[in-house]
Amino acid sequence: MALDLDAEAWLVPDLSLLRGPRDITPAWLSMAMGVGVAGVEVGDLGAFGVCGRLFRVRTAYAEPGTGRATLVAKLALTDAVTSSQQDALGIYRCEAELHR
Repeated sequence: MALDLDAEAWLVPDLSLLRGPRDITPAWLSMAMGVGVAGVEVGDLGAFGVCGRLFRVRTAYAEPGTGRATLVAKLALTDAVTSSQQDALGIYRCEAELHR
């Protein structure tokens, strides 16, 4: 089941939904953050909960000092059953609204 999030739930409407840590690219972060990101290094923090996994994102900016050197990304679980249950309960929508 696909996530049912309308474009208004996101800060950047044209931003694609991340499906996994490989989707965290310099281009994606640049668009999401509104600054030039030259490079990223993504590592699994080994922490996950009911609706997501946490990843450490080390960033290099096109202009040094533009943003934080390390970020934490929380991505949805890839298990289809769990994801559809979270979607049906509206948990992903609540999560998106929390971070608006």
